Amino acid sequence: MQPQAPLFQLDDWMKVRGWTRENGGLVHQGGDFVLAPVELSTGNIQFTIRLRRGKRIEWVLGYRDPKNYYLFQIDETNLTRTEVIDGKHSKPFKIAHGLKRDGPNTFGVDLYGKGIATGVLRAGQWIQLDNFQPDGGPAAGQFGFHIPGRDQIQLDEFRILAK
Repeated sequence: MQPQAPLFQLDDWMKVRGWTRENGGLVHQGGDFVLAPVELSTGNIQFTIRLRRGKRIEWVLGYRDPKNYYLFQIDETNLTRTEVIDGKHSKPFKIAHGLKRDGPNTFGVDLYGKGIATGVLRAGQWIQLDNFQPDGGPAAGQFGFHIPGRDQIQLDEFRILAK
């Protein structure tokens, strides 16, 4: 069986406004939500990211509009997951991650029928940080980054694979 071609990869971000090539990766400053133009109900997302300016790395899954999505945040000590429904934020779920947020860090996000599993690559091994199973399974939507104000991220690797 042939390996699947990615639905979206690092260079595809250049088709989304606001990205520049720097230091062998792609850099984006501010811009609120920066979304990959791919609708996902299942799939695997892997990316290597570093925070160049700001307090946390933030990404969204199941993004349907600015009031409905799953928000994941990496700060100094925790991965925080919050469900945003009709603009209301659920109680945050936090788990310690033991990472340096200014990275680079490689994350794997597995969007499957019943949930969303989030892991990090450490010393060549995948370590699961979270396995979230919302009622009725995760909502389909887009993946993207939330980059507030003057924050700045750099992507060194990126790919979305279909399941």
